[in-house]
Amino acid sequence: MNNYELQWRFALPVELLNPQQVHVWRADLDVAKSEMEKLLEILSPDEIDRAGRFHFEIDKKRYVTARGILR
Repeated sequence: MNNYELQWRFALPVELLNPQQVHVWRADLDVAKSEMEKLLEILSPDEIDRAGRFHFEIDKKRYVTARGILR
């Protein structure tokens, strides 16, 4: 693992985040089915409804993962 990868690997504790800065976060949206199912449980009914309207399963999975991580 190189330094660039390590920089993205760990987040600072909230109390160390400077509110005068912009913080960019990234998350891997390709997660295991079991992880996606856990994230699906915390979505709102509207989010679950929207996820169900995706035509392709990969899009649904990434939407559920992204919304779950945001929560």
